[in-house]
Amino acid sequence: MKDAAKNILWFFRYLTGWLPFIILYAIAIHANNKESWAYSLYITAFYFVPGIVLGLGVWVLVGYLAPRRHHWGKFLGTHLVCGLLFSVVWHLLFFVGLRFVTGSKAAGELISSQALWMLLTGLMVYVVLAGMSSIQMLAEQVRERELNAAKSESLRVRAEMEILRGQLDPHFLFNTLHSITALVREDPKLAEEALLQFGDLLRHVIATKREGADEVPLNEELTFIDRYLALEKLRLGERLRVERSFAPAAQDCWIPAFTVQPLVENAIRHAIAPRREGGTLKISAQVQDCHLKIVIEDSGPGADPVAVGKASGVGLAAIRQRLKLRHGEQAALEIKTGLGQGFCVTISLPVVHNAIVDSVA
Repeated sequence: MKDAAKNILWFFRYLTGWLPFIILYAIAIHANNKESWAYSLYITAFYFVPGIVLGLGVWVLVGYLAPRRHHWGKFLGTHLVCGLLFSVVWHLLFFVGLRFVTGSKAAGELISSQALWMLLTGLMVYVVLAGMSSIQMLAEQVRERELNAAKSESLRVRAEMEILRGQLDPHFLFNTLHSITALVREDPKLAEEALLQFGDLLRHVIATKREGADEVPLNEELTFIDRYLALEKLRLGERLRVERSFAPAAQDCWIPAFTVQPLVENAIRHAIAPRREGGTLKISAQVQDCHLKIVIEDSGPGADPVAVGKASGVGLAAIRQRLKLRHGEQAALEIKTGLGQGFCVTISLPVVHNAIVDSVA
């Protein structure tokens, strides 16, 4: 259906390209022969119909000759011959048809008196048609190259995203298993329950991998985080206090999978778990100025901002890179901390209500 509409649009543009010639020819007939406008338009249509039909062949011919343009002399010579043939055949067809309208004598007189002008007109029309066809062909080649370049870039970004996400997943699994191992020594019964919780988390990770989901709705990521927090709650008990604040508009937004969980994990591991009194973890999300803002904040001891900037950990660097690959300069990951001031990470990215799909077909 799309191809049919595209062909119809192309044919309409093709006929539009003939309009200047048709208008000028009708004006010339009316001015020189003092005929009525109706008769002038009739003769004009009669004259141009063979040219319009033959012009379709010129359009195809240019595409056939295009790959051979590396030999310019032969290329131009071939087009000159084709242009002459186009003009001669066009006016022979016009002459044959004109005989039935005006008779052989009148048709012969017209052709003989206007032969050179008609030949040049045919050549000029051929040049215009060949030029238009070449321009369209070049434009299509440029679009195709741009599309191929976009596909290549999409594949590169997708590959880098997979590598970065692959860094996060083992990191998460290792740390979770480490937490369960610690729980086994303290409370075997709770460790058994933790293993069941871990099974649910693992199923989510495997399902996301299997589906190749680079992006998920925020509410799905939050469900995954709730399961993770339930697991940590078994280990930390009342020492882990969680405050949530999610605007309804934010929960429908899509984000790169496993973006928030590593930040929650870092907060628990570095700011809450090591402290006897534990701490509070705050997670919030809202939409501001067409951007989704996600904030993960803890009440821990904080850190030296300079040291954080030089840290070589996987989580923050991988998340920042994934956001940059997906959204470029429109996304940001900001850190606010200081000794004794807790740790706050803010993610800002454009609001997206459907997953961004990298088309590589």
